[in-house]
Parts: sequence; structure tokens; C-alpha cells
Amino acid sequence: MKVKCYGSRGSIPSPMNSAMIRSKIAAALQSAIEQGLTDPAQIDAFIDTLPFEVANTYGGNTTCMYIEDDAGNNIILDAGSGIRPLGLELLGKAFGKGEGTAHLFITHTHWDHIMGFPFFVPAFIPGNKITIYSPKEKIKERFEGQQRFQYFPIALHEMNSTITFKVLPEHSAVSIGETVVRNFIQPHPGDSYSYRIECNGKSIVFATDIELFLKDFEYLQSCARFFENADILIFDAQYTFEEALQKMSWGHSSTTMAVDMALKAGIKELWLFHHEPTYGDEKIKAVTDHAIKYLHTLVPDSTMKIVAAYEGLEAVL
Repeated sequence: MKVKCYGSRGSIPSPMNSAMIRSKIAAALQSAIEQGLTDPAQIDAFIDTLPFEVANTYGGNTTCMYIEDDAGNNIILDAGSGIRPLGLELLGKAFGKGEGTAHLFITHTHWDHIMGFPFFVPAFIPGNKITIYSPKEKIKERFEGQQRFQYFPIALHEMNSTITFKVLPEHSAVSIGETVVRNFIQPHPGDSYSYRIECNGKSIVFATDIELFLKDFEYLQSCARFFENADILIFDAQYTFEEALQKMSWGHSSTTMAVDMALKAGIKELWLFHHEPTYGDEKIKAVTDHAIKYLHTLVPDSTMKIVAAYEGLEAVL
């Protein structure tokens, strides 16, 4: 089972601006001076020595994850703006010939989780089959509403692929070949759902847009059981602890809560996700470093891995 991130931001797409790019160039040039770089042939090797936040970016697209299971089934989690570049890549597979099948699971229908679907090119190609799943009632009507002529020039029914919708019972399971996808309700304005994807003994949990409180002990226990022993937990960590206190009821969690839940559930690898749109790459790196420090303060010998999700991050289980 393979998982790859195509959109890691929360709330709204956050492309880099000129000042951010200039800052990265300045940092890279300063490092080049310090290392005495003079040979153009050494440039690529020099770039490889730069910190991630200088040489790369965590990305600006909103929520979208792609999973290819062991049988080659295409499973997509959320349709934020990140589904657009995913769609372009999928054209190199059967989707470019109108022979592709995709299973799209929607956590909820806030804009940052569905805004990319009108730009998902495979949905315009006849012959492709796309099934959209969600426990949200009237999920089809919500997608249709986004593409009303007041908001978008192409209506949902004008997309030429075969698009079907399935409303899932809460806490139910869907089988896609040997892969099982389960859902679990979580606290968020208007409610959201996490998904657990299991295939051949491996598991990935996608839990974005979730706001947890320590006082909700019973829910935390049931949540930990749903996450339990996952190989990868992709968890909403939009805020620092201080920001989470200032923005209670906004529907998101903190990096410290992400670590707490991952430890409680026995997670092997934690991907911090749904990055705050006002954060630059250096800030995301800083809050990730703080989460790692917090983990080893709580459990000095912990083997759990923590990474900040970025566009292009992938893992094979």
C-alpha cells in the first residue's frame, strides 16, 4: 500500500509569494558563501545539503491524499486543491484512456476539502468511473451546489466521467477488493469524519479537521481505539498549543494534541497535517521540531517518527 500527499494545507490555498522565494534564495546564497561554493558542477550536491525549509516547500494546496492499495485500487482522501495535480498525474495511468476507476472519500464539505474537484481532469474524460463516498447526507447535492453556474462554469452533470455518490452509515466499513475503509465521526463545526484504510495487515488513518479536548475522556478513548496501532496517522495539527486555546471551537487541533493522541494509540508514524495557511516553511519546521521535542520529553526512548506532511511526501507499507 502506497500513500502520497498532494495537499497539506488547511483552510485556504497558500502559495508562496515573492518575498518568501527571495528569503529562500538569500538563505541558500548565504550558505553557499559559507561553504565557499565556486564550481557550478557542485550546485546540485550543494542544494542537497540545504535544510528542507530552504531548498523545498511544504506546499500550498489544500487537503488531498492518494493511496494505491496492493491491488492497484485508487483511493483518494478529500478533494481540496491538491486533487488537481493528482489528477494530472493520474492521466499517465488508465485515467488518460478513460479506463480509470477512483474511490474518493470526503471527510466533510468545507471549501478547502472539495474546492479542487471541478479541476480534477479525470472527471472530464468519458469512461472513467469515480465513486464519491461520505457519511454526509446529500453529499451529491453539496457537490452539485459547488458547481452551480453562479460559482463555476461547468456543472457537475457536464463532467463526462461516470460519477456516483454513496452515503455511508456512520462508523461503517466499505470494502474495495481486499482493502477496508472505515469511518469515524469527529468533533468539528458541522462534523467531520476520519477514515481508517486497512490492507494486508497495514493501516493508515486520515484524521483531519478534528478538535479534541482533554475533558472529553470517553470520546478520546474511542478515538484512540479507532486510531490504534496504525502504521501512519495523518492528523490535524494546524495550531500550536497557545493558538488552539485562542481559537477554541474553530475545529482544529494542536501539535501537542497530535502527539498525545499518537502516543495513546500506539502509532508508528505521525504526519502533522492541515498546516495553518499563515505559516511559512520555517514556521512549519519550527512547530514540527517542537512536536518532536515534546514527544521525547514525554517518552525519551519513543521510536515513533514525526514528520510534517508536504506535497510529495510518500510512504510504502
